[in-house]
Amino acid sequence: MLIRCDRIFDETSGGFIPGEIVIHGERFDAGAGDGDEELDYRRCYALPGFIDIHTHGVFGEAYFEASPKKITEMCRYIAGAGVTAVCPTTVTGGEAALERGAASLAASAAFRGSGSADNFRGAEIIGIYQEGPFLSPQKPGAADLASFRKPDIAFFKKLCGIAGEKGLAIRFVVIAPELEGALDFIREISKGASPSTVCTMAHTTADYETGLAAIECGALQITHLFNAMPPLLHREPGIIGAAFDAKSVKAELIADGVHVHPAMVRAAFELFGDDRIILISDSIFSGLPDGVYSAAKLKVTVRNGVARNRRGALAGSCTTLGGCVMNAVKNIGVPLYSAVKCASVNPAKQAGVFHERGSITPGKFADLVLLNEDLSIRDVMVRGKWLRENGE
Repeated sequence: MLIRCDRIFDETSGGFIPGEIVIHGERFDAGAGDGDEELDYRRCYALPGFIDIHTHGVFGEAYFEASPKKITEMCRYIAGAGVTAVCPTTVTGGEAALERGAASLAASAAFRGSGSADNFRGAEIIGIYQEGPFLSPQKPGAADLASFRKPDIAFFKKLCGIAGEKGLAIRFVVIAPELEGALDFIREISKGASPSTVCTMAHTTADYETGLAAIECGALQITHLFNAMPPLLHREPGIIGAAFDAKSVKAELIADGVHVHPAMVRAAFELFGDDRIILISDSIFSGLPDGVYSAAKLKVTVRNGVARNRRGALAGSCTTLGGCVMNAVKNIGVPLYSAVKCASVNPAKQAGVFHERGSITPGKFADLVLLNEDLSIRDVMVRGKWLRENGE
């Protein structure tokens, strides 16, 4: 297949270039496309598929509570918004619930390693994002306080083993670095107990010094920047200041227009730059109209695209990552190239999958999002297969 396009995302030049995209089978190809199917998308933007490393679910259903069949449906839905790879994110829960969730995700057709996804069209599961239970009760967000616990390396290794039976890795684990045993946990994970796992900091009261200590132990990320952590103050820079000073640390950002004020989104891009920001959705109630819903032991009210629990805390977002990307560009003023880089290139690198995803590069999986000139989605491709079937 040969696709002609005037605006192809190109991370080498840092912009969009005209050219041709050749796809052979499920991968981008460096060869010529002569004689193959030729498609004209010359008035469109061609982008690498978005990678959402932090999303709890859609339709008010959590990935970790869903059946493998439902997980597959959820992954197909988010692909319609340009998300071609995903790390389903836990909600806090007991040991048994987290163990069941890890097993269900590993059995889903959306996870290619399960061997049952040959005909699957939708976002593929590339790993698990473990948010909880190693969180601070002082910064719970909408999470269930009853399930919070001190860092437990043995339990974490058990979860890794359950998912790993079918080849699924826990790519990220959130930890509040001020908790007893947290620094030892981060050090052990980062130094070899789970080398494929990134330790990320959030739901925390940590000050600047504690944040730096966690980073020195191996923490490489800060979860949903500004949310569930002390604010950045001129005499108390806190964990945000620590993450800024440590240039190795990446910062997740929810650009749904609700979790972070547009001015602070712009400030974050100035502080961290588009090399260090990872756009995420933190979604769970996307795809739902206003109403009252129950999800993950929470009763949540959705009103005007905002989900809150009984305490008034934000309970995830109502927006897909594709929606966050478009909001960042259209309503906040983030350049399209930067927004796409932060939704494709950066998460692929941080999740350890940049060798096969995250850019339009020969040899990588042909995950592709094609936008019309008004930035609406025209087509989505996952591993060389169009998401649409029978013209829809």
